[in-house]
Amino acid sequence: MSNQEHQNLPQRRSFVLQVRVCTESAVSPDSIGAAIQTLLDVGIADAHSTLEDKEGGDQDAARLATDLEFGPIEVCSAVKPLGALPADIGLSDQEVVDGAERMARVLLKAWGFKFSGESVRSSKNPRCSSAWSVVSAMLEEFNGTDLVSAVDACEPAKTPAKDLDAKREVAQSQFEAYDFGTGVMVHGHDLWETGDARDFTKIAYLEYPEDEPDTDSHKATFHVRFDDQGNFSEAYALEVASGNMIGVRIAHP
Repeated sequence: MSNQEHQNLPQRRSFVLQVRVCTESAVSPDSIGAAIQTLLDVGIADAHSTLEDKEGGDQDAARLATDLEFGPIEVCSAVKPLGALPADIGLSDQEVVDGAERMARVLLKAWGFKFSGESVRSSKNPRCSSAWSVVSAMLEEFNGTDLVSAVDACEPAKTPAKDLDAKREVAQSQFEAYDFGTGVMVHGHDLWETGDARDFTKIAYLEYPEDEPDTDSHKATFHVRFDDQGNFSEAYALEVASGNMIGVRIAHP
């Protein structure tokens, strides 16, 4: 995390907490959604007047647009008043991501979209992607927050694509060199499937020397495993029908 990002943490966390309080208050989802969208569209300076000047202007949304950035958040505090929030409220990255998730859900509700999934940010629905993008852009614009970094901090590190490509090459070379047994022929194979970057698997179609003409190919799974350090560990093939090992297992010494 850069020095600038570190300096922005208290502001980011204060902002997310304010929005979280708003989502749990009596303010309507439409007002909250309007405030969030207007903040993104026209910025803080013009949000209040823009919302007030609209035909049938939403006073709650207008005040909320200002309160979200500056506090105090009187319009949000339907249960109990909250003054200006302290600068350092000690929220974790997970709490920041959860707050952004709440914001995205409120925005979806304001758009009239009933979302019942587990996570907006991981959903492939275009509206969910739009809502998450709006929240991400707003946090970055007004608080200097890189929400992607906060998400990454909450999730296990992913294997870089270049490392996966290198492992895939090793797996393919092991497949091509594998001894499936005397007279066994490989008639075809599928693409590699990756489990957790330590297990590469593909389907292979084999012909045994004792097979009669026009006999269907035997289906086998070919496995290549890597250890926690990314080094080749072993390669072996299993017949799908019987579960028996085929050929000679290769194990790294």
